Amino acid sequence: MEGGTSSNTLPSSGFAHVNMLRGWLKTRNEVRVKLVKTSIWSLCFAGVAIIALPMVIWLFKSEHDSALRSEAMLARVKRDLKVDQARMESAQPKIERAQLYEGIENRSIQVMNSVLGVVAATPNQVVLSSVSGAVSQGKLTMRILADAPNSDQKSLFEAQASRGPRVLAAFTTNQTKEENVFSNGIRFEFVKISEVKP
Repeated sequence: MEGGTSSNTLPSSGFAHVNMLRGWLKTRNEVRVKLVKTSIWSLCFAGVAIIALPMVIWLFKSEHDSALRSEAMLARVKRDLKVDQARMESAQPKIERAQLYEGIENRSIQVMNSVLGVVAATPNQVVLSSVSGAVSQGKLTMRILADAPNSDQKSLFEAQASRGPRVLAAFTTNQTKEENVFSNGIRFEFVKISEVKP
C-alpha cells in the first residue's frame, strides 16, 4: 500500500508541478512577447527619433538662421532708413532755401518790372524826383514824387503809369503848384499798388 499511496500522491503532485510549470512557462512567454513588443516599439521610436531628430534640429536651426537673417535685414533697413531720413532732413532746408530764393527772385523781378514800367511810362516832359517802394503782404506800394509842366502832362503820366500786370490801385495823393522844376508846374505824389506773387 505504501507503494500505492506513494504512486497516488506522486503523480498528483507531479501533475501539479507540471501545471505550475506550464503556467509559469505561459506567463514567461507572455512576458517575453510583451518585452519583445515593447522592445520593438522602443526600437521603432528610437529609429524614428534618430531619423527625425536631425530633421527637427535642422528645422529649428534653419528657422533660427532665418530669424537672424531677418533681424540683420531689419537692422540694415532701419539703418538705411535713418540715413535716408537724415539726408531728407538735411535736404529739406536746402529745398526750402531754394524755394525761398526762387520766390525772392520772382518778387524782385516783379518789383523791378513795376518800377521800370512806371519809369518807361513817364512822358518826356514829366520829371521824376523820387521813386520808393515797399512790399508787404504780397503787395508792392510805390510812391513816386514827380513834377509836370501842366495838368495834361500829369494826367498823361497817371494814365500810362497806372497800367501794368496785377495793378490793384493807382491814384494821386498830393498835388501842389510849385516852381521848382517848371515855372507854374505841378508837383504831385503818385501811388501805385500792385500784387506781387511768389
